[in-house]
Amino acid sequence: MKLGILPFLLGSFALVTLGWQDVFMALKHREVVEVSLSDYIKNRPDAKWLKITGARLDILHAIYFSPRFLKMDAQDVYVPVVVPGNDPSKETIHIVLHSSSPELLKLINEAKGFGDDGKVETKQKGMDLVMQSLEASLLTRDIGGLVQYGLSSNDKRDFEIRKDNPNIAKDFVVLEDGGKPSLLKGLLIMAPGLLLGAGVVQHMRKGKQPQPLPQMPPRPKPIVRAP
Repeated sequence: MKLGILPFLLGSFALVTLGWQDVFMALKHREVVEVSLSDYIKNRPDAKWLKITGARLDILHAIYFSPRFLKMDAQDVYVPVVVPGNDPSKETIHIVLHSSSPELLKLINEAKGFGDDGKVETKQKGMDLVMQSLEASLLTRDIGGLVQYGLSSNDKRDFEIRKDNPNIAKDFVVLEDGGKPSLLKGLLIMAPGLLLGAGVVQHMRKGKQPQPLPQMPPRPKPIVRAP
């Protein structure tokens, strides 16, 4: 196999695998499983499409990722989910919500500028601003989405989340806010992968076809001389 074909073969495999994961998710998880956060912690369901009731977003410990040495607004945010009434600083976190909610991003981006001068008082002022701006419906609410797993997970990101919050459970999950299984999405991802793979196989078959043997030159005719 020529090395030039390898990137196309790997690309085909990646697209088919990623698409099949979405197809499998849509076929297996046809209905959302509703469970309270307290019950989830006691007996975690096997379902990947969840609606968690009785949840509270721990905004003060939310984190986001941005390029190093660049000050950019948060485009998405990871928020620990806790049981209402419990102390977030002491509770073990089993679910982290990955959200691009405009309301959450607005609060995070407004508060992150406070404390750039290195003063604790300024940072606390920013945190107070966040808490004052929060509405009850935003802070304590039901959340729903898809549990990230397989190719949608990210070990490096999970490591950074654990490093930022020591209360994160070892087996915590990231819940994609508002995510739903999509059979069509999976098929659309698989289709180009299958076509690419078919093209690679066809190209490899052509390369393996036996080449015709070179034809021997015709034998010279004997010269017959008249007597």
